[in-house]
Amino acid sequence: MEEYAYIQTIFNYIGIAVDKKNHNEIVVNYPVFYTKKNKEYSIKGYEMNTRPFGTFFADFINCDFTLETDFNNFFKKYSISLLDLEKFKRIFKNNVCSEETYNRFVKKLMEDNFKKLLKLQEQLDMILDYCLINPAPKVSKLSPIERLYVLERTNETFTIFNSKKIEFVNIHYFSKDAGNSEKEVIENLIKKKTDIGSIDLLIPHSIESILYMQLCDILKDDISFKTCKNCDRYFVAENKRIEYCNELAPDSNKTCREIGRKKKYYDNIKNDKALDLYNKVYYRKAQMSIRNPDLKNYVEDYEYFKTFGKKKLEKYKSGKITSEEFINWINKNI
Repeated sequence: MEEYAYIQTIFNYIGIAVDKKNHNEIVVNYPVFYTKKNKEYSIKGYEMNTRPFGTFFADFINCDFTLETDFNNFFKKYSISLLDLEKFKRIFKNNVCSEETYNRFVKKLMEDNFKKLLKLQEQLDMILDYCLINPAPKVSKLSPIERLYVLERTNETFTIFNSKKIEFVNIHYFSKDAGNSEKEVIENLIKKKTDIGSIDLLIPHSIESILYMQLCDILKDDISFKTCKNCDRYFVAENKRIEYCNELAPDSNKTCREIGRKKKYYDNIKNDKALDLYNKVYYRKAQMSIRNPDLKNYVEDYEYFKTFGKKKLEKYKSGKITSEEFINWINKNI
């Protein structure tokens, strides 16, 4: 099989495959481009993106499918999961579609799907609450995945338990242009111009099946699934120490992680008397130097504090001097 020939199999279902070995999701999608000048959308062909396993679950549960903006953003990321690809292609004549036609198409898609998607979200919220977030005393001694087993055995209202169909595909592939004749193929292999590899893919047949798969991994603690401490959205953390997501923060052009790092830095300063005093004195001397560039005393005082204060700061952080010693040095140089 040629490299990427398996993409057609992914397209046949929801445009997503899972590489469990490398802990990735492979999302195959048709990106949509908007041209403001012509007021039209266009497609150029599919693209393939690799994301951390669990990203689809987080994006799905965070989305407000009743809002056109949210629905449209989700659709742009995972269009194949919500529609028949051929229907999608039909509205793009010669790969181009008017703004009016495209917006009408997405709005109709939203009207047809949002109730089903909201129902799935409601089920996931209830399952996560029972299994992970707020387990009842009667199941407190069970692990999260065992609590899921209890729900599956005793609750028939969760339709997500009925859709678990996933196709396993083991792919051995070779890179393109491997050669046509026997001689060319042999020479390309000898010269290492041809790559041969293999990959094991799980291809979900429905949104429910990938959500269920990822839900199980969250409950088995194979995915570090967290709530961002800045925006309260769910996200997949690279490791358990990360507390902020990497999405843009509400009403900001910075990510929650950037904001979180800054907040944590200043929180640490406030809780450390020596660091708090050092930063206040440093800032004051810097401002005096900037405002009075012609006064030699202010400029030299700032330069001295900046140079030697940095060395004292490094010694303090490494434990070579105590908090009291650092504070005493700062007070002598105020």
